[in-house]
Amino acid sequence: MNSGSFDSQNETAFCMSDFVKRKPKVSARPILSLDVFGKEESKCPAVLDVGQVKLTHNARTALAHALRHANIGHGASVMLPAYHCPAMVTPIVWVGAEPIFYPIRSDTSVDIDVLPKYIRSDTRAIIAVHYFGFIQDMRSLRKFCDERKLILIEDCAHAFFGSVNGQVIGSSGDYAIASIMKFLPIYEGGCLVSARRSLEDIKISYGGLFLQLKSALNTLEIACEYGRLPLVNIFLRVKSWIWNRLKSKHDEGKSPKQLDLFENTTGDDYKFDPNLIGLSMSWSSIAVMKSMSFSYACERRRANYKVLLNALSNIKGAQPLFDNLPDNVYPQVFPMLMDFPDKVFKPLKCLGIPIIRFGEYRWKGVDASTCPVSDELSRRVFQIPCHQSLTPEELRWMIDSIISVLNGIR
Repeated sequence: MNSGSFDSQNETAFCMSDFVKRKPKVSARPILSLDVFGKEESKCPAVLDVGQVKLTHNARTALAHALRHANIGHGASVMLPAYHCPAMVTPIVWVGAEPIFYPIRSDTSVDIDVLPKYIRSDTRAIIAVHYFGFIQDMRSLRKFCDERKLILIEDCAHAFFGSVNGQVIGSSGDYAIASIMKFLPIYEGGCLVSARRSLEDIKISYGGLFLQLKSALNTLEIACEYGRLPLVNIFLRVKSWIWNRLKSKHDEGKSPKQLDLFENTTGDDYKFDPNLIGLSMSWSSIAVMKSMSFSYACERRRANYKVLLNALSNIKGAQPLFDNLPDNVYPQVFPMLMDFPDKVFKPLKCLGIPIIRFGEYRWKGVDASTCPVSDELSRRVFQIPCHQSLTPEELRWMIDSIISVLNGIR
């Protein structure tokens, strides 16, 4: 599409009823391809470099493990930012603690000065988030927590790579959690790490053969859907038949709870499933993680972010949330502030751009009165993919499409 004016009346009328169901033309997450494998050209600091590491099914289960390991449960409260998604809150509620939401600054950083107003006598921990891969300086918050004997949990779900002040991301907290599947071409995977506490007593297993097959097959299938690994398509043509046969035999005699465990293991499901807490990353995801080049992922993410920044910094109707890319940042996405978010969201989705509004759905009762900044960011910030799997053509198409839609806003 050329970067002319977007005719919203004609272009979107056909898809308004089912735009959410349509598969995006570009993947929101990294896709498995042969390009990801190779020798490391440079060392990229990552959460996995921090002390003790436990690989988990996803970041939500990692948070649940951290809370339980710290003996946080009934009768305790946990502070977390008002700018959040429900997946950050459900593990807190599941362990029996009460979530307390604190406001953030417009650059998404923690405002230390306001935190004392939200601390209660039963507060045990504070969660701080490195939004969109942009790393916050944790020194002041670390000191704040030490002085009050509070546990600091770094939420690195948006930031797998990076360092600040010579410290690897995740090393300042008593615990840190990360969502590996947002940064690597795998179907599921998260981790719990700690530079301060032993995690040896946390027990995690790999799960059964069917869960392992599901993860591997879905990773390959997604790659083929977006034009990668074309030779694998021959194998996947019979995948559905094989899988249905295996699943039918697997389901025989299983209880509803066991069947739910088999079905609800998708990497993109934001619900919290306690049945997944005891599961690790799958064998196939671990194999990809150990074989791929982290430096390639880091370099490509930064390069793609810079392309988007150069192309979208001076257009009417939108501006980047962060107008520069620090050397220590390896972004998850390109966060963009839209002046008229309600007018452009559906047209962009209809075109097939996999935009997401982080914080669009927040915990009940959290609104503008809790934090005006969080309320605004949840409406206006659109996440544009900048992951390492994007081709130059896909990147150019997204840029042209975004400019076209913004030009068509009256």
